[in-house]
Amino acid sequence: MNLLPKKYCAGFTFFKDGELEQYKAANAEMPSGTLDTLAANGATNLSMFTAEVDGKDVAFNHFRLDSPNYYKPFAKAAKVPQIAEWFGKCAQHQQPHPFSAKQGKMWRALEPVYFTEGNKSEPKGPVRKVAAVTGLKFEKEMQYRTLHLTPWQGVLDTIAKANIRNYSIYLTDIGDKLYLFSYFEYIGDSYKKDMEAIGDCPVTQRWWKHTDPCQIPLPTAAAKNEIWTVMDEIPWGAQLK
Repeated sequence: MNLLPKKYCAGFTFFKDGELEQYKAANAEMPSGTLDTLAANGATNLSMFTAEVDGKDVAFNHFRLDSPNYYKPFAKAAKVPQIAEWFGKCAQHQQPHPFSAKQGKMWRALEPVYFTEGNKSEPKGPVRKVAAVTGLKFEKEMQYRTLHLTPWQGVLDTIAKANIRNYSIYLTDIGDKLYLFSYFEYIGDSYKKDMEAIGDCPVTQRWWKHTDPCQIPLPTAAAKNEIWTVMDEIPWGAQLK
């Protein structure tokens, strides 16, 4: 099965209009010990990324989770006054998804639709985290989900050979549209060459003929004849091991 293991989670929220830079400044004031506190409560290797989607700056986070609940590590960490204050400062520049707002949450836990462990080798150098976003056609949701429940072995092998690990895809709705967010860790030492090798694989090319028609590229990707828009990382200061 290629359903996402419980040890990985992802979430989504908006930034208030024009306040992305203010958020980054607030985020940079993370209190000492915050990552250790989150790790003690089950959340490690936190990553955050941003991109513009339908004219709004959005945030996508991803982390390893040893708790059965996406929100639990953050709720426990918020019992530390300094961390709670920092969470509050960051939240001033964020705007929750309407569904999350009804639940009293700032972040929305995303639904996983795909995961492959990929390459199990030791990293050849610093690990590179990559996240991306694209649209999904409503009428193609079932097809896309079904394809990713039954991925082709040749595609999985190509991902692993390209020095990619922990490749996952998540789904959410934003307004009346569907969006896919992806995340992977690159552990090789020749990123451009490895990414080109994926596109050169005949099996992957045939796979894309099924998946690409399901998706709606964002304008930035469409202008380059691409499907996915790579997101910008917002550093958390966590080192990947």
